[in-house]
Amino acid sequence: MFRNFGMILVLFAALIFSFGCAKKQVKQTEIDQAEEETVQVVEEEPEAVVEATAEPTPAPVAETPRGRKYRVVKADTLWDISGTDGVLGDPWLWPLLYKANHSEIDDPDLIFADQEFSVPKGATANEMSDATDDAKNTPRYRAHSDPRKSLPLDYLD
Repeated sequence: MFRNFGMILVLFAALIFSFGCAKKQVKQTEIDQAEEETVQVVEEEPEAVVEATAEPTPAPVAETPRGRKYRVVKADTLWDISGTDGVLGDPWLWPLLYKANHSEIDDPDLIFADQEFSVPKGATANEMSDATDDAKNTPRYRAHSDPRKSLPLDYLD
């Protein structure tokens, strides 16, 4: 009797495990919809700016007669923006992004949603090397909410 009870218990546990613990199947269309990114083009004279509405996915870069522009979305960092394909493609080049927009960025650690940055293009190998060195020599991030009075490096030289 106990042998049959044990066998029934094992079969019952196997049924519960196989049906009760199975992962929910997700339709491919649901996955495609979740991955789909909504992009809105904002036209200004004479520039066009592309804005991503999905967060924190970086905003695409728009080519304008004066060059490319990037609109910051919530949770962006210069590191993330510069590492984005179509922007600079390398996160270590964030000092180039800062240098090109230093008049709008008080502190490279503090950028805000809806800021609009020019994306530098045509950097020389020396400029890229200097930017990478500056990025590597930048001290570790420490949280702060107000711009620092002086930056740890002179990124503008």
